[in-house]
Amino acid sequence: MIVTHGDSGKADYMVPFAEELAGEGIVAITLARPGCSIDGRKSKGKHDNRKGDLYTRSSMNRVADAVKAIKEQYGTNHIFMTGHSGGAATVALVAALNPDLLEGGIMVCLPADVVKWRHHAARRKGRKYHAWRNSLSPIKYVDDLAPQARFVVIAGADDNNTPAELAEEYVAKATAEGKNIKLIIVPGAGHRLNRDSDPKGQVIMDEATTLLQ
Repeated sequence: MIVTHGDSGKADYMVPFAEELAGEGIVAITLARPGCSIDGRKSKGKHDNRKGDLYTRSSMNRVADAVKAIKEQYGTNHIFMTGHSGGAATVALVAALNPDLLEGGIMVCLPADVVKWRHHAARRKGRKYHAWRNSLSPIKYVDDLAPQARFVVIAGADDNNTPAELAEEYVAKATAEGKNIKLIIVPGAGHRLNRDSDPKGQVIMDEATTLLQ
């Protein structure tokens, strides 16, 4: 299980999930996205949250290359990914652009439609619309998800950053295309993620454990 983080650029808050998932027969890895850091160590690539455009094809290719390297290192085809926010978009896009790479994954607080998400951000912050013109939108690549792969999309009912309706639209389209996917909307949950204090934390662990069985 590879876990990855949101657009803040720091992966440290995802470490507890990997630590808890790791065990007999299970390797769990926290992955810093391109240009991001974990425990003070920075990965190669660029990540400028101020300018945006964080879901580019080149960035997704870098992550896919890292996943391929992990598969080769551990000699397994049983690879899953869990991602939060921008990490969820990364899981969705890596899975769609590389249909044979993952057996499944968990997408938490998924900005499935980048255009709608950016318009929402502009309204929420009272700012001018800032398009991420070079970023790929996960909902446009639903058709490319492997039909045999298993996916779970988790959304917070009170998420003001990434509304649950974006996840609902993504799952509805994926379901219509015959993908193996389910949606869980967590009551009272917002966008931030913390293993112990956020109700989404236990949902993620339960679903990850099920995928890994």
